[in-house]
Amino acid sequence: MFCSNFTIYSNTGGTAVSAGPFTTVFMQSSIIASAASPACYASDTGTFTFTRSSTAGELTVTYDVIGTAQKGFDCQGLPGEITFADGQASATIVITPIDDDALEGDETLTLTLTTGPYTIAGAGEATVTISEADLPSAAVKLDILQSTIKFLDGAGYVYIGMDHFALPTDELAVAQEQGSLHRNFQGYSTHVNCDLIGMGVTAIGHVCDNYSQNVRKLEDYYEKIDAGLLPLERGVELEPDDLLRREIIVQLMCHFVLDIEMLEQKWRFNFATHFKEEIAELENLQKDGLLTLDQGTLRILPAGRMLVRNVCMVFDRYLRSGSGGNFSKVI
Repeated sequence: MFCSNFTIYSNTGGTAVSAGPFTTVFMQSSIIASAASPACYASDTGTFTFTRSSTAGELTVTYDVIGTAQKGFDCQGLPGEITFADGQASATIVITPIDDDALEGDETLTLTLTTGPYTIAGAGEATVTISEADLPSAAVKLDILQSTIKFLDGAGYVYIGMDHFALPTDELAVAQEQGSLHRNFQGYSTHVNCDLIGMGVTAIGHVCDNYSQNVRKLEDYYEKIDAGLLPLERGVELEPDDLLRREIIVQLMCHFVLDIEMLEQKWRFNFATHFKEEIAELENLQKDGLLTLDQGTLRILPAGRMLVRNVCMVFDRYLRSGSGGNFSKVI
């Protein structure tokens, strides 16, 4: 995270102009250079600092927010204004990045001053950068996961898979033990093949073999709702090969084992022929001690359970082809 600063200078030598019970301070703002100090973890913060030379009276400064970082997804939402109390010379907005699993690269957040009871000189804007390098490395994340599993296991929890834990009597643990555990795009679930209706901006829905996502902006969402339309932005209908691969991935993520012979009988295909390229990659993972593979069964070993995503990514043809947008990071 890189820090940026606004400096607001008085345009009238600090003279406050009285207008009835209100006080208006005419101000001028400009941007000063800021030192870049990259953060190491998502808990680190960046700042926008507003400074005024005249401290007489209360003043509210408004700003617009633009950039590639999405408020609420990559960082916390911002109110669009900051208020100086009477006698206050500077005010600071703290930017805290939100960790996620998307491969997005560096992202920016730019604040631009808007008009108000002050004048703006120069660009009137400053930028912070949320860098991928600000997040823990893969090795650090793996160490954190290992430590977490050890701690929770000692506390009596069952490692369901990926980043999920549950007590032995919890419905997730029971479903896994009984072989009925399911996973959808929201996480592990005991409800198999249920339709999901996305409510609200960016929400994802799943009906039959279709996935859809709602629009990202609140004003677009309300516009479509008011027009009597579904607030959808995009969607995809799964092909038979998508459904086959989804079943394989869900089975591995939920139960760490795939019955290849049963799968061939259900889908009436030859696993070795259809997944020739994938088998070559699986054999490399087998050499690393993450899984075992024979003609009838693919089984993820204990050493590979923390890296179950690696195994499942082998069956992701969209990731293989490089099509689509952002993909989740393995670790």
